[in-house]
This record gives sequence, C-alpha cells and structure tokens, in this order.
Amino acid sequence: MLALTSGSCEDSLLNERSGGGNRGPLDEAVPDSDWNYVYPEIIKTEFIPSFSDFDHTKCLAWRIIWPEYPVAADADKIPTVFSFEEETLNSLEFLNNTSPQNTYDGIFSLFYNFRLQAVNTMWTELIWSFPGFENIDGVVFAESTLELDEIIYLVTERPSLFKTYWPKLGGAALDQFDYSEGDFFQFQLSPSESYGGIRIVSMTPRIIEVYLAVPND
Repeated sequence: MLALTSGSCEDSLLNERSGGGNRGPLDEAVPDSDWNYVYPEIIKTEFIPSFSDFDHTKCLAWRIIWPEYPVAADADKIPTVFSFEEETLNSLEFLNNTSPQNTYDGIFSLFYNFRLQAVNTMWTELIWSFPGFENIDGVVFAESTLELDEIIYLVTERPSLFKTYWPKLGGAALDQFDYSEGDFFQFQLSPSESYGGIRIVSMTPRIIEVYLAVPND
C-alpha cells in the first residue's frame, strides 16, 4: 500500500501483502469524444496490528493510480470524488447528471484542481451539494509533518493513533488543501468521528493513498 521509498511509484506494500488488491469499476461518465477517460486503478487492502494490545483498530487502505490524461482532457469528466461507502471514484459530470444520493455518498475530491476538498463545500462544482448539505458527511484536513516510516507505522501497526494524534501532528484544520508530491494530510470525518490520512505519492502519474482507521470488529 505504501511506497517504500518516497521516490518510487512501483514498490507497494499493499501489492506485496494483498497480491494486487481490488480494482474499481468503470466510471459511468463517458465523454463525447474519440477517446475514453480511463478509470483509475484502485488497490485496496486492510492492515491489522500484529500486537494484540493495538488490534482493536485496523486500517483500510486504498492506493489510487490515475492514468496520464491528455492535457486537453475535460477535468469535469475525470473520476475525482471518493466514497468510502461505495469505495469508488466518480467524476463531477457523472455526479451532476445522476441521482443526488451519489453526491451525498461522496466524502472528498482527490484529483480535481490538485486539491483535497470536502464534497459538502463544492457548491460551485456539484449541483446537489448545497441543497443536500445536511446529507453529506463533513471532513476537515490537517497537513502533517510525519515522515514516511512514521506513516507506515500508523497504517500497519497503530491506526488508532490517527485519532490520538489529531490534531497534534497537523496544522490548522481546513476543508480543503492544495497539494504537491510528498505531502501527507490527516483527516477527521463527522459525525462518525473517524480518522485517517491521505498521502500524495506522485503527481505524474497521479498516485494517492487513502487510509481510514476503523474498529476491528
């Protein structure tokens, strides 16, 4: 799941542990052009701490790899909004032309405008977000200075620390952040009071890893 070195896009702890993981479906939004917007590869795994004192919380992890779209690609048609419930990405165009519930299931945008942004603040981009504000889970992000080995430790052995360290290892909590390669952010969801992290592994190609700490029931 986690790139073992900050400069490598190929080495993946997730691939080593899960044998490749699960991949996402095709995006429903197909553009009217002579080429298709290829759906990103989504690799999922879960990490359960090896030490019994900490295994009450596990970490769900998704590694998302977008293809390199043409410069002239329509950003509204590139899958960007991630849903924990569906474990999928949807484009802005698809969400604006389908049931409002698909927007309500979204949590944050990952690809669009090189920015992490809470869906319930995307009033300009998503037509259902403002009237449906109360139906969308909230999220805030905090930029963190954790090193790669520390991130790996949280994800694989101490996912409960995503909550314990909030916001001790982060800065100001905001509903959106512009990002660049190597950045790491913590996030907090409401009303579920769930915690996790987002790592910008690479910008070209765009590779982003999402981590969510959940009870190990």
